[in-house]
Amino acid sequence: MKKIFGNVFLFVPLIALFVSIVQSGCSPGKQISNATKEEIVQSINNSRWIFTANFATTQTGQSRNITDVYEVKCSKDTLIISLPYYGEAYAGADVLSNKNPLGFQSTNFTLLKDQKKDGEWLVTIKPKDNSEVQSFIFSFFDNGAAQLAIIMTHRSSINYKGIISPVK
Repeated sequence: MKKIFGNVFLFVPLIALFVSIVQSGCSPGKQISNATKEEIVQSINNSRWIFTANFATTQTGQSRNITDVYEVKCSKDTLIISLPYYGEAYAGADVLSNKNPLGFQSTNFTLLKDQKKDGEWLVTIKPKDNSEVQSFIFSFFDNGAAQLAIIMTHRSSINYKGIISPVK
């Protein structure tokens, strides 16, 4: 009996993540951004965009609406990250400093873009000057919808949903 419940609890976070992605509306369709499709495409191509988060899901499946303004701003040579973190810290995490692991600026990073089908882009950013974050993996859509998965070194991963808009 314990084995059955153990397996169920293992898959509940995965099912919750899948359901939140399906319900997110992060697919081509209705325009959800104030910017036009052309402006969004140009901002992605020029690496000058802002991702504004409005929903977070932890690795354990807990979800939260984000009511304050939290964002990632990319402007070619500078990345400014200001996101809330909800999750678990593992051995080696600097929890005693009381610093937000997703509140920093980076000027040394790699950025890879891959245009997928139907107005979707996969943008992967790997900061070289922050040891806590391994990578930011963005999914951008030309209707303004966006998703972000963050893989961390000494903390559990976290996902965000939000919108993308051009830097003005």
